[in-house]
Amino acid sequence: ERTEILGARSPSDPADDPIVDARVLRLSDGDREVQVWRLPADPLLPSLGALCDRDAVNALLRSVGVDPADVSVRFVAYRPCRRAVIELSTPRTRLYVKVLRPGRAAEVHRRLMLTRAAGLPTPRSLGWSDDGVVVLEALPGLNLRHALRLSGPRACSPSALSAILDRLPAELGELPRRSSWSESASHYAGVITAIDSELGARADSLALRIRAALDGGNEAEPVHGDFYEAQLLAAEGQITGLLDVDNAGPGNRVDDVACLLAHLSVLVA
Repeated sequence: ERTEILGARSPSDPADDPIVDARVLRLSDGDREVQVWRLPADPLLPSLGALCDRDAVNALLRSVGVDPADVSVRFVAYRPCRRAVIELSTPRTRLYVKVLRPGRAAEVHRRLMLTRAAGLPTPRSLGWSDDGVVVLEALPGLNLRHALRLSGPRACSPSALSAILDRLPAELGELPRRSSWSESASHYAGVITAIDSELGARADSLALRIRAALDGGNEAEPVHGDFYEAQLLAAEGQITGLLDVDNAGPGNRVDDVACLLAHLSVLVA
């Protein structure tokens, strides 16, 4: 027996990066196309394949000063054509390798440097490459989602979460701006309408109110961009890690707060 992991995407935007790769199978019903591949041959993450090769992993570890003896490799996360996270563990060290599209690693490294300089508990970047690889030091603590399930409110205080956002450096506000969750409210309302027209009417009304409320807001505040409990580590009631600052930049603080509250509302449902 053997297990195969497949990746897939359905391009919905003409701006999506084109895929020209003989290893990608295209399936179509005449209206929509789905592109499928076998991991690790993700067509837009070319470095992913190397991390499934033992010699390449050993060379990567040596390049950051880690003895590769008895290394184990584990997939932690994968978003097709966007990013993957791989854990590399040895008897003495644990590292995470983030695999991105070529050219994005320098941006992520810069955000890590800015946030660490501001005293935030983001992972230390041990190195990066133009082909989309960033090597990250592991941080202490439990994933906050798990910590909340174990300890409830004792996992961390709301003020600790606010303090993390307050410490985001002003330099992030000077970086290129990315679309926020609130700007996609109309899109999500459309998804809800397609499932339930009655709920869709309420969602459309909310989307209009959100857009109106944000039109006069400050869009130059530094924000995390994807702030919720799975992006945080905690220990002994304190926040010990802030993860995934890939999208940190200028925006509205309310988006970070709303993202967190939305995830927590699902967690306790």
